[in-house]
Amino acid sequence: MSLDPGDGSLLAAYADATGVTPLPAVLDLYRIRWDLADIAARVSRFRHYHQGSLDDDKLFALLRALVSGLGD
Repeated sequence: MSLDPGDGSLLAAYADATGVTPLPAVLDLYRIRWDLADIAARVSRFRHYHQGSLDDDKLFALLRALVSGLGD
């Protein structure tokens, strides 16, 4: 997930406001770390007893999407 709309405007505004220019590689690592934390939370749910409810199906779909997106 990125707050920047893709044109760099948000990152430029941040740099203007703080005097700190965000490093793209660090932002990429932060996004990956966030995704890994989300994956860990969802995997934890499926490591314990679950009934296969509609919520489980939705969370599993989100888990699959997160794992698939790691290669992007």
